[in-house]
Amino acid sequence: RTRVDGNVANSVVTVFGNGHINGSVGGNVVTIFGNLRLGPKAIVQGQTVSLFGSYERNPSAVVQGGTVRLMSGIFHFTDALQGWGEHCLLFGRLLAPRLDVLWAWGVALGLLAIYLLVAALFRDGLRHCVRTLEEHPGPSILTALAMVLLTPILMLVLMVALTVTVVGIIFVPLLWIGLLCAGIFGRV
Repeated sequence: RTRVDGNVANSVVTVFGNGHINGSVGGNVVTIFGNLRLGPKAIVQGQTVSLFGSYERNPSAVVQGGTVRLMSGIFHFTDALQGWGEHCLLFGRLLAPRLDVLWAWGVALGLLAIYLLVAALFRDGLRHCVRTLEEHPGPSILTALAMVLLTPILMLVLMVALTVTVVGIIFVPLLWIGLLCAGIFGRV
């Protein structure tokens, strides 16, 4: 979170946090994935930029440059995303033992439930995958790496080929669903 009540000679940039300006800023004010609020004593000599957050400007605030708002107010989950960025992403972890990232725990537990369900439904296929990985670890890992690198290219080529043949347009969503299912099965 960034709060300016005095004078700043340069720009002010806030990422995954809220910006509150009630003083003089010599450059631009940029807030990404956070809310930007200009108080009554705010004087910004550059532009104000709000990306993926709300923008609130007091009528007596002075902005000498322009105002840029991109996707402002569309995402109402920026507070939750800020908490995740502040307590998880900056520490290099996906989850943290905090209440403000409870939604991330819900996503993780939901995915775990899906993985357990797939493992229970496709027990024989899972055993075969594990046996293949145990018997041939090198080729299995190289194949997985090649698929990670080649899948975006192959998907693009297949989507273009299916879209060019107008009849194939109906198969593009099925292609994405199949890739999603294969990815879920591969992670189990």
